[in-house]
Amino acid sequence: VVSRKTQHKRHRQPNMSDPAPRYPPGHDPRTVESSADIKFNLGDIDGAKMVYQQALLDWVDEARESASADTEGMKRAVADLWIGFASLSRKANRLKGATEAFEGAVSCEIAGRDGKVWLEYAKYQEERNRHKTAQKIYLRALVGDDKNGGGGAGGGE
Repeated sequence: VVSRKTQHKRHRQPNMSDPAPRYPPGHDPRTVESSADIKFNLGDIDGAKMVYQQALLDWVDEARESASADTEGMKRAVADLWIGFASLSRKANRLKGATEAFEGAVSCEIAGRDGKVWLEYAKYQEERNRHKTAQKIYLRALVGDDKNGGGGAGGGE
């Protein structure tokens, strides 16, 4: 028997409400998601997008300049933030916006090397029955991508 909670989790994009990830102090994507959800629920979709966009600008800069011991945690936070941003567009039924957010994520020098970002992007395309597009995303992740300097999820370093 599958509980309602399990069914809901299965169909939800990034599950940033899971307690497993640990993020650096002040960089928990769930906080941004909560702030954006408040605006979204009030009908302010553009305001919700701005919450994500501002956090992404700040966090990517901080991750780029960071010499902290928790660089992996910061990379994870930025990747999850991008995935949450794409999910916001999906929730608003702005599918082009979701695709643009995923392209931004895979092109991001911080998040673009995270396999989870690529996987979520490909799964998003599969859910839209865009299987050839999903296949191309998987290939870009594996062999590199001219759009992000040849990186892909595997690096390119």
